[in-house]
Amino acid sequence: MPDLAEVMSSFGTMSYFLVDAAPGVDAKMLAETIKNEVEKVNVVPNDEFIRNDWSVAMQMGVEIIALMTVIGGALAVLLTGFAIYSNTSRKERELAVMKALGFRNRAIYATVMLQAIVLAVLGLLLAVGLVLLATLLTAYFVPQVTLYMTLDAILRVFIAAIVVALIAGIVPVHRVVRVDPVSAFRD
Repeated sequence: MPDLAEVMSSFGTMSYFLVDAAPGVDAKMLAETIKNEVEKVNVVPNDEFIRNDWSVAMQMGVEIIALMTVIGGALAVLLTGFAIYSNTSRKERELAVMKALGFRNRAIYATVMLQAIVLAVLGLLLAVGLVLLATLLTAYFVPQVTLYMTLDAILRVFIAAIVVALIAGIVPVHRVVRVDPVSAFRD
């Protein structure tokens, strides 16, 4: 049977060499045996390797993940604003009819703001549900990665969604309430 050092040196220069221990063999003891018998090798048991790899990945990826989060958040804000603006713009005729029927501007604004808040809350609930599903799937398929949602983060997103929804709804409704309904019927 070939010597362990000969087998490992036959692979030449490498970054990683994974050794699968036989059932019942202690990984730490095997790592010590390899370390003692083979020169110029650093042996790390699986648990320690995962911790080290995780640490390196976190050091390298935190900035990228933070940037991706900012970009995703900005995109979510834009999509929320666009959805609310589009929804309100499509209802300009109905809002103009409300104005022509004598509804006060406050009532028209309140109607649009309530609809914007409801849409933003429904969108947020859908988003939280999708994130929760992604978190559960990640925990199942990649148990080494721990994802979680905090109530603080959800609250901040909720506040941002409401603010964006209200701002996006104000622009189209403002156009409607500025118009004099009598002028629409003039020739």
